[in-house]
Amino acid sequence: MTDEGIAVTQGKTGARLIYLWDAELRTVVARIKAMRRPRGPHRTKTLRRPIGLHLFCTRAGQPYTASGFDSIWQRAMKKALGAGVIKERFTEHDIRAKTATDDPLSAQQRLGHKNRSMTDRYIKVRKVEKVKPLAKNI
Repeated sequence: MTDEGIAVTQGKTGARLIYLWDAELRTVVARIKAMRRPRGPHRTKTLRRPIGLHLFCTRAGQPYTASGFDSIWQRAMKKALGAGVIKERFTEHDIRAKTATDDPLSAQQRLGHKNRSMTDRYIKVRKVEKVKPLAKNI
């Protein structure tokens, strides 16, 4: 996190992006940070988790491995489904795709694609064509 926003480097392309701060992003980040701090009567400074450079980090302040993050995600999905917060599972990749399909005009920049044709392919793959079944002639 920087003064400007949240800086990321995409693993696949190496594209560097900064998601600029706005009120909603600041609120979400504050909520995530609050979740990282121990709660309850037994918390002490010695029990505090290191903050680390990542929003989602281990107790040691290190970033999660891919499999570690996936385990956390699956537990969160199960809990949200059980509580009725969501109706069906989704992945972090589904969230990424939704940002592209919700606003295709600025999707290239938000997704960190080098050219518009890549973004167009990314969006097209996620569109579902609805068709009526062929009626049986009797």
